Amino acid sequence: TNQGTAFAIVKSLTEFTTVAASTGARLPTPEPGEIFMVANKGANALAVYPPSGGIINALAANTALSVAVGTARLFIAISATQYYSI
Repeated sequence: TNQGTAFAIVKSLTEFTTVAASTGARLPTPEPGEIFMVANKGANALAVYPPSGGIINALAANTALSVAVGTARLFIAISATQYYSI
């Protein structure tokens, strides 16, 4: 998958129970202060992309952050283009 074809996350809590190899999800364009939790209960790592032109942590623009199998990540928006993940 890539950023353009990734599953669009629309809810603040999203759990993936089936994750095929090379599966991705895309965060929405945020309002500062919004928080999204993404949980991966699938069999493969999940690539979580920022919205187009966006950044997660200190990654390059439009670069996915990998969410390992059996884990969850919080994505916290500090601007319309910047997420931090913990």
